[in-house]
Amino acid sequence: MWANYYATTETNVPAVVTSKADRFPLGNVGNVNRYPDIQVKIHAPDDNRVGEIRIKTTMIMKGYFRDPELTAAAFDEDGYFKTGDLGYIDKKDYLHVTGRIKETILLHTGKKVAPSDVDNLYGSVCPNAMLASCGVPGKDEDFDEIHIFIETGSHTSDELESIKNDIADYSAQTSTLFNVSGIHFIDKLPVTSIGKVKRYHLKETVIAKRQTNQESVENVPQRTPKILGRRLEDNVLNVIKKHSGNQPVSLDSHLQNELGFDSLTMLEVCVELESMFSVSISENLGAVETVHDIVALIKEGGRTIKGEQLYNIEDYPLKKTKKHIRQLKRYMWLSRRAWKLKVSGLDNIPADRQYILCPNHQSHFDGLWVWTAIRKKGVDLRKIGCLAKQEHTLKKSSNQFMTLLGGIPVDRRGNTIPAMKRALSCIQDGYSILIHPEGTRTIDGKLQEFKGGAAKLSIDTGVDIIPVRIDGAWDIFPPHRKRPKVFRIGGRYPISISFGKPIKPDGKSVEELTAQIQREVERMGDLR
Repeated sequence: MWANYYATTETNVPAVVTSKADRFPLGNVGNVNRYPDIQVKIHAPDDNRVGEIRIKTTMIMKGYFRDPELTAAAFDEDGYFKTGDLGYIDKKDYLHVTGRIKETILLHTGKKVAPSDVDNLYGSVCPNAMLASCGVPGKDEDFDEIHIFIETGSHTSDELESIKNDIADYSAQTSTLFNVSGIHFIDKLPVTSIGKVKRYHLKETVIAKRQTNQESVENVPQRTPKILGRRLEDNVLNVIKKHSGNQPVSLDSHLQNELGFDSLTMLEVCVELESMFSVSISENLGAVETVHDIVALIKEGGRTIKGEQLYNIEDYPLKKTKKHIRQLKRYMWLSRRAWKLKVSGLDNIPADRQYILCPNHQSHFDGLWVWTAIRKKGVDLRKIGCLAKQEHTLKKSSNQFMTLLGGIPVDRRGNTIPAMKRALSCIQDGYSILIHPEGTRTIDGKLQEFKGGAAKLSIDTGVDIIPVRIDGAWDIFPPHRKRPKVFRIGGRYPISISFGKPIKPDGKSVEELTAQIQREVERMGDLR
């Protein structure tokens, strides 16, 4: 027997629990209606239905011991306990926990770190200092900055200056995950009756200074990163060697011609280097040819060397409004009226679980037809995405379709890494993604060789691949036609869409998983 459950210390008992009645309860912690005495609600949900999880039950605590201020802040006016956790309740009343709003620090890389990890890291740098960290929303940004508060205690002014400099020096050379934006001195750290730091009080202190236009004299002194010169070169060379299959590597080595690096390998290298150094470099790798170019890019702090971009990849998928959803549903309805969709294998589409769809690519409308085919499965149209060539952003009509279908632009002739990273982030945020493994439409209607991007994302996220076979789309909308065929004598043009059984990435290499996807798509065509 096993169970998945959600609980907090304050609620005394698990609030939501899976049971033997739940088949494959992946991604959720149980049904919120299973126990009538425990009420669960989502407070202030966003466009994705995600908000704070709040719980009400007679079994909950009465309050924090001798701390009426914290007790009053812990409950809302209806008596619900504010858990501080983020989540949403799906259409079948299952609770999904997605994160935490009280403490988790959201970085510019999209990753999240726990303040306790930051405390432990800088506590080891300054073992004689009592310190605590918190995340503060950056000015006009969608991510947090790390701020550290230090108790002055009995330290002299010289000792406090030394502590501040030690933290600033370490921040300049540590992983980008732990760079510090502000250091503040405080008489005493605010804590609860059981010794937990009130980090929200620390956050409010920084925000209050900003609102009153008080410049913090304790801002982290600017430091030139110490991972420069020969040390920087050695670190970059070591990363490249690890991914080169032990080939000889020098600063002059050409990444593609000599080392054979493809876009997937460059993605892995990029992620590792961004974690090692305090720069974001993935958007600029299109102009990188040699190892020396990477070193130069890092020294420049990730400065764009490719020229001005046509778009900001972080803006995609473009946000869909209610009007967009209605419009997409209208297009889906028209698709079923204009063409005869023959759909099979819908039972292979998992309910209440995300997936990566991998169809062959025959026409511009493939994505619309595939999502139309699974519309009856209750897919959340706000949480769908697909990879699309960046040229679609240049035309009003195609950019509209990108918005409706959750398009993420790909530079197919240059640097594909930003699009791959963005797709990875979307999957981590609960999106289901459609990727054509062939990379582009077939010219003659025949299946082309599959590329490894979808397999790589599946392995990195653990999300299953759903192989999809499309037949008939090429006859309706081949590359040489500007518009699809709609009417013919004898009835509507048929389109066949088949969904295969989910393919799990467990234990497979990118090459093995890609080959398995292609074999399955080919097999589904042979069965027709």
